[in-house]
Amino acid sequence: VMRVLRPLGFEVKGARTAAEGVAMANAEAPHVILLDVHLPDRSGWDTLATLRQLPTVRETPVIVLSVDEDRRTSLSLGAAEHLVKPVQRDVLAATVLRFVRVEEVAGNAAAPGPGAGEAAPDGAAVRFG
Repeated sequence: VMRVLRPLGFEVKGARTAAEGVAMANAEAPHVILLDVHLPDRSGWDTLATLRQLPTVRETPVIVLSVDEDRRTSLSLGAAEHLVKPVQRDVLAATVLRFVRVEEVAGNAAAPGPGAGEAAPDGAAVRFG
């Protein structure tokens, strides 16, 4: 994930546990969150539900990256997208850029979002798992 997103201009921070990731996401308010369903301390589904209740990240796009193919559950719990591992680098990059671009355009209609192949300025991502 870091090798894909850092060259695009993202600051990527990782968390090994749900508790660590939720605290980091709440403190950092990232542009996007990448979440694995299988975490050592808690289910990714429970973690997603928690994230959707926090005012600081309630609207932050969450992209589930997991070997679990249950896309329906991810989307029903509020994920913006569900990608099955192993995911191709270009698919991951395009997916993250798509959601960051939507957020940037929605957040500031006067300023255009990044163009194709460009990262949002000062983009930040938090990766769980």
